[in-house]
Amino acid sequence: MIFIQVCRELWEFSGDGERYNEKIVHSFLPELFTRWKEAGTNHTVTIVLISRVFYDRTEVDYAEGPLLQDEDGRWHKDFYKVITDLEVLYDWQSTLVSLKDSFWAFQRDILLAHHYHRTSSAGMPGEVRLVGQLSFAHDGPLLEALNMALNPTETHYVDRSLSLTGASTIIITPGTGYYRVSKQLLRLTTTRMLDQGFGIDPSS
Repeated sequence: MIFIQVCRELWEFSGDGERYNEKIVHSFLPELFTRWKEAGTNHTVTIVLISRVFYDRTEVDYAEGPLLQDEDGRWHKDFYKVITDLEVLYDWQSTLVSLKDSFWAFQRDILLAHHYHRTSSAGMPGEVRLVGQLSFAHDGPLLEALNMALNPTETHYVDRSLSLTGASTIIITPGTGYYRVSKQLLRLTTTRMLDQGFGIDPSS
């Protein structure tokens, strides 16, 4: 399972002048898939985009759906989008093209398409508007995503499926690898990972 964090830094430039979103689809993933091919390995791959959107107090009434508050009292909502689900492919070029387009579409969808102005007093539908702002990488839903990845192997000790053997998770983020998280959720996630022997490979 590959999680890719969509955050503000994703559209910033790295030290070599390439945007981080371009570096993912032009450098890191092609090299990863090439190494798999050279090693003669086959993998069942799921790619998921993860993101957190923060809302200020003036935007709370416009945001669609239930919101959560973090320990600092900031309103937010987490979004996930599956790009490929349990795919076994030998040519990943089309997937990389789709992934590059999905970065922009995902940002548009979570900031625009799912948020609408309240219906006016005259009963007419309101205008569509941008609501919320992508989080920085260190505020992203990393632990929430990890717990989703842990759910399929929750009962790993009961009739374990061979399809779950050798499962691994890669988290791709343009951040530094440091996150601000809930201490309670961190303890829960750590316990689950140790219990299941869960491996994670961060790539910043």
